[in-house]
Amino acid sequence: EVGTRSSSADYTTGRDYKINYYKIQPSFIFQPNTKFRVSLDLRWEDKENSPDFGGELAEIRDVGVQFKFNQAEQGSLQGGINAVNITYDGVQNNALSFEMLESLRPGLNYTWTMSYQRSISKNLQVSIQYNGRKSETNDAIHAGGVEVRAFF
Repeated sequence: EVGTRSSSADYTTGRDYKINYYKIQPSFIFQPNTKFRVSLDLRWEDKENSPDFGGELAEIRDVGVQFKFNQAEQGSLQGGINAVNITYDGVQNNALSFEMLESLRPGLNYTWTMSYQRSISKNLQVSIQYNGRKSETNDAIHAGGVEVRAFF
């Protein structure tokens, strides 16, 4: 994948950027049956801000394992863990670094996720999600949520 992300705002300063990126993201999937799937995901991505806006560079190397387990007409459990190594040469804690670092920090980061979705009845479904992340310099951050859907 090759592309450009840009932001330009007349009402603020220091939030403009034009990032050119190059990404390769292979995935190896093993699915022995309809109930279970596991995958190994890799990502090699380079990002470069335009020299007109600072010329910052970011290199992202990501490896992760994801799984999904389905029970017919009952629910599904899925989750994964990733190790993300980021090299970044710019200033942190601004709009550009948020975009270039994908809300992570330079260095080694870990992210993980778990979700469970279950049908309680024909027209009622509950979902539980949990996400976490940890960088070398920061404590782990945990977030979760519960959602109930009713179908009429």
